[in-house]
Amino acid sequence: MMNRRGWLWGKYCLGGVNQTVPVGSCWALKQNMPSHNDIDWQDPTYEAAAEWVVRLHAAVSDSQAERDWQAFEAWLRAAQGNRAAFDAAEALWTEIGSQSPTLRRMGVAPSAISLSFRARRPSAGPAWWAAAAAAAASLLLFVGPFSLFRVPPPTVYATAKGERRVLNLADGTRIDLNSGSKVSVLIDGRRREVDLVEGSEAAFTVVHDPARPFVVQVGDRTIRDVGTQFDVLRANDMLHVTVREGQVEVAPTAGAAGQTVALSAGRQLNHRQGSPTSQVAEVTADDAFSWREGRLIYRNRSLTQVASDLSRYYSAPIKTEGAASALRFSGVLTMAGESAVVNRLTGLLPVSANAEDGVITLRERTPQR
Repeated sequence: MMNRRGWLWGKYCLGGVNQTVPVGSCWALKQNMPSHNDIDWQDPTYEAAAEWVVRLHAAVSDSQAERDWQAFEAWLRAAQGNRAAFDAAEALWTEIGSQSPTLRRMGVAPSAISLSFRARRPSAGPAWWAAAAAAAASLLLFVGPFSLFRVPPPTVYATAKGERRVLNLADGTRIDLNSGSKVSVLIDGRRREVDLVEGSEAAFTVVHDPARPFVVQVGDRTIRDVGTQFDVLRANDMLHVTVREGQVEVAPTAGAAGQTVALSAGRQLNHRQGSPTSQVAEVTADDAFSWREGRLIYRNRSLTQVASDLSRYYSAPIKTEGAASALRFSGVLTMAGESAVVNRLTGLLPVSANAEDGVITLRERTPQR
């Protein structure tokens, strides 16, 4: 059995780092390390857990990350003690990171540090060195200007105008990404975080995990899943969150004004960036998801809003001008070619369409005499 404090101290001070560290600094590091219950890092379960920490924190391709996560989930389910072992290894990883200011005071230069848990058979030495030298997998940590360890970068997914994409995440969550949209996704053993950029829309079908809440960052608001299906549209400094199943919580980000709002199925939150308030309304939730089938459903919406929506799908922006801006529209638009959609609007409303300089302008149609 060994204590992680003794292991870290032994590795830093007895050659685990490829540089000389003053004995006094080693003693300071030992004293500053928090105490924990003894863990036998020679146990194959803890050795495998440490290897998983390294693997999940590594920067890899999207496809490799998903394969790793699927394998990790299978490993967690394989034995009852695997999750506890992983939590211990992850805590050690975080603990080492918390020591980076101490290491900088010790004069450790920014460099790659290989902390090896691999089993060794030292021929002689103090008992604490034998304990420190024994045990599980290799943790590759980086001493940088601000952190001792590397945080994996998020994976970015994007669609072009007119393109839709389905993302099946390693945790089983599905993200439908709408036209001209972009999200960054970070999933590891502790977190499930998504950042939706301005001008984007995504529908989420989330697999609930109480240990890892699913969080979506959108401007000055944070959406936390409570096990649900919901759509998020962020455009023109407006946020629209529509819940079809389950419940979500929408809360201000740090420093932003406002209250946390709980949304249940059939409700929609509308919020303007920077405002301390949000409006909640009862809606037909299926309308917000209709874009996944290539349709847009409107109920008494302004033509200006319809034009803005269509501009997210097609290369030529659509705008309204004059009295046409005050018109309201109710109906279903099938997302065919841009000309077909514009022709449908001009057939249903008293407007004409004029294409000039790459922009389509809708104007009130002049009555014929």
